Amino acid sequence: MSLVVRKIDYGKWIQRRILEGERPSADAITNCMKTSSNTLSLWAINGISEIDEAVLAISSQFNSLDTIDILTIELSLIKSRGLSVKECAGLTPYERFVERHLDVVDLDYTSLGLMSEVIIESIRQGRCRRVTRGELKNIISKGVEEGKVRWSDLKEKVQKIIPQKSITQDTKTVH
Repeated sequence: MSLVVRKIDYGKWIQRRILEGERPSADAITNCMKTSSNTLSLWAINGISEIDEAVLAISSQFNSLDTIDILTIELSLIKSRGLSVKECAGLTPYERFVERHLDVVDLDYTSLGLMSEVIIESIRQGRCRRVTRGELKNIISKGVEEGKVRWSDLKEKVQKIIPQKSITQDTKTVH
């Protein structure tokens, strides 16, 4: 797995001219790099063709659906900055992706700055993708129809916008 995916708010990153070398805004750091136990959550994929799978893992746990920005990052870029990455079970109804979760660990003031450099470099490389509410709905609906996610595991507000035809598939075995 050479790529990882993280949800960001692209608008927060481009509040300043980061592509021209300006420092990122505090909003970008505090909103997009919120840590828990000094870790930052990522989802591993084998290639660009699996981005929708990572989006399913991320969005199937949402309370509601809104347009999001997904950033694809080369794992080697993270490691080249001396940041430590650890495999750990992720929180997602998409059971096949639970084990595809990674954390950047032991983050502190300095290493969080290094991680922000990784994010900026990935944005410079054009690795950010906007996923609309409609696309999220389609990705989740398809995931339910294919038995990747159980409709009953989705949050109530999300269940209300997933087509009823998906509900009949809820009895399928989750892959």
